[in-house]
Amino acid sequence: MKLDIILRTCQKSQFDKNLKINSPEFERICGSDREQMIYRCVMSLINTINRANFNIQFTVLDDHSDKSFIDNLKILLKRCEKPTELVHLEKLGANNSAYEQFYRASQCEDLVYSVEDDYLHEPDAINYMVHAYIHFKEKYGGDVAIFPFDCPFRYVNGREEQTILYYDGIRYWRQVSYTTNTFLTTSAQLRKDFDVYSKLALEYPKVLEDDTINKLYLNLEKNTGHVRVFSPIPSCAYHLSYQEPTVIASPQLSWVHLWKSNDYLHLLEEMELT
Repeated sequence: MKLDIILRTCQKSQFDKNLKINSPEFERICGSDREQMIYRCVMSLINTINRANFNIQFTVLDDHSDKSFIDNLKILLKRCEKPTELVHLEKLGANNSAYEQFYRASQCEDLVYSVEDDYLHEPDAINYMVHAYIHFKEKYGGDVAIFPFDCPFRYVNGREEQTILYYDGIRYWRQVSYTTNTFLTTSAQLRKDFDVYSKLALEYPKVLEDDTINKLYLNLEKNTGHVRVFSPIPSCAYHLSYQEPTVIASPQLSWVHLWKSNDYLHLLEEMELT
């Protein structure tokens, strides 16, 4: 089995800039320093990759970040014990980078993990996700996907949905009918529904996940979709998004201990000295 992990990074995100202009009271739950957020998220991803005992290729697609950021990213990638590749994208913008991410994922051999640069991973996140994928694939067959974040937003504001709880021998999972652009599945599934993924990538934010990829996912209440999606309880990766504290807050969210990890802080200090 091979797992391709495809991460896209963008130090100068226009989304971040636009949000601050239009909604200055909002900032990411981890603070407003985007570079620090990406460094910690990449470090957490490398850490969980290094703990996995199977074949992994780690590819980073960077969207026109500054040279200083790229230099630090290269320092981090040297710590990865699996093969890595840093790709400098030719076309500018989140739509193009999302399309490139989905396209490359669709061309891989087996399992793929498409991941954004604002997800902070638990040390064994990759092991948990792959184990769960294999468990549910053997149980159900067909198309299966893993969404690593147990999003609190889906428990409030009328967004609750019918679900089933499962135990895979390690941890609990619930069946969901949504993801972001961050998910683990097979390249074959992406190829099968590539028109839907490409529509989300190229037309976002005019179209959203609920208009596109979420329609692919099996919905127990509506009896629609064909991809079974499972999310862990609690999360094994945390989306450090822009959300109101009352929406994002949850006793299951324990990302702060990862953010304040001494290993991360020590590495960040080393990077500042280079």
